[in-house]
Amino acid sequence: MAEASLLPAKASIAAFHKEKVNFKRRFLMKESSFRTNPGRFNPLIERAMGPVDPRGSVVLIETMDDRPLAVLVNFALHPAIVGGNHF
Repeated sequence: MAEASLLPAKASIAAFHKEKVNFKRRFLMKESSFRTNPGRFNPLIERAMGPVDPRGSVVLIETMDDRPLAVLVNFALHPAIVGGNHF
């Protein structure tokens, strides 16, 4: 079935740099322990554990008449639900 569905396609790629979207959740605390999500302005935080990667990339596969077939996005982030269906 897959072979019967083959059709000409084109690919586009893009890269992006987005600051302040992703962040570290693991922190070294001043008493030398590690904590996940210790509180946004917790005075006991020494530093975040490791850098954040703000780079991302996108691959778009389209038919020859510009209809989307697939999109692949790579970005070091996982969505978090704020409330209800709000991401």
